[in-house]
Amino acid sequence: MEKLTITTPSDVLSFIGHTLGFWPQESLVCITLNENSIGATLRIHLPRQPSQELPYARTVAHYLTSDTTAKAILFAVYTSETACVGQPRPHAGTIAALTGVLAEQGITIRDGLFVGDETFSPYDGEPGHDLALPVSSTQTSAINAEFIYRGSYIEPADRITLPATSQEAAKATAVEHHIDTIASQPTEKRSTVRGLQCPRSDRRLVEGFEQRRSVRSAGRHCPFSRFPRRSPVSRRSFPASTCALS
Repeated sequence: MEKLTITTPSDVLSFIGHTLGFWPQESLVCITLNENSIGATLRIHLPRQPSQELPYARTVAHYLTSDTTAKAILFAVYTSETACVGQPRPHAGTIAALTGVLAEQGITIRDGLFVGDETFSPYDGEPGHDLALPVSSTQTSAINAEFIYRGSYIEPADRITLPATSQEAAKATAVEHHIDTIASQPTEKRSTVRGLQCPRSDRRLVEGFEQRRSVRSAGRHCPFSRFPRRSPVSRRSFPASTCALS
């Protein structure tokens, strides 16, 4: 497979999205590097509690050092928190702790990105609009175009939904149809099916259908409610060794 060359920050974010299969949220993503070759890609949720920066950094470093060829890393912080002028970037303590822990392992941080909901910018840059680029620019990057050409796409989130089977939907529709048919009959005829007298067990079944119908009409949970149809998730992964930094 032909190697891909990453040259811009938009290429980096596109590579992350296609490698993971979804756009990260409230996450730290790290990519290991050996010279100009890309190794492993790690995504982990950002710490949610204060004073957890050092244990968190050690956990991340433990995963990253599993790539024994790693000499440096690129990282990206994905968060909805905003960066204010004159104030440290969100999760600056976490990045500082990670820098120190990785240095003990002989791994340096080459560069980092701060990715918000609408824009992204260098993590170590001064917050502002001069260096910020729209997140939408990743859609026109060369790496994104190449991955799409190869059949990959990026989900908006990491939630996986499974489609409901057509057989289950057909059964639910048939049951509801029979409930409506039974309910439309006069009361004195509800215990008769095709001219035959229903046994007591069948009358209980009919009464059970009527009870479920009344529960459904009252807005409660009904075991025969239809399942929503969802679209299947389709992802395609690509070997990390096929990409390189320029």
